[in-house]
Amino acid sequence: MADTDLPISGKDTKLTLVVNGTLVDVVDKITNFSARATYDTMETKGLGTTETLIDKVLVGWSGDIEIAVARKTIDELMDVIHAAQANRVPVIINIHDTTHYRNGTSKSYVYPDCKVEFEARKRRAESQTASLSWATGKDRVAL
Repeated sequence: MADTDLPISGKDTKLTLVVNGTLVDVVDKITNFSARATYDTMETKGLGTTETLIDKVLVGWSGDIEIAVARKTIDELMDVIHAAQANRVPVIINIHDTTHYRNGTSKSYVYPDCKVEFEARKRRAESQTASLSWATGKDRVAL
């Protein structure tokens, strides 16, 4: 019998871009993905008391994506995003993340309507990588 309490067996992450209702591209050469919840802190103090009630309220998600650049796809993708934004055309970027567990199950989430910042790193005689910092003001959707 296999030990099902071992760490996850794999992750698949895809980035999809929809411009003006049309699917433009799917980037799936993602080598590293992180997601972190973003919270607002609400503090409440009752009148006449010194006690403070603290609550954390989810306001969205953010993270980083690292992409192994094998083709010019990511550069063209960023050009499409920038051109669409300059022309006030609706741009929707969704991140689809799936985690595979050793017991054969998996869990998927979609992070909708993400906003991205692009960074490329190049070194002579080494592979090129691109990084996207992303954030969304919406909660992730479980699939």
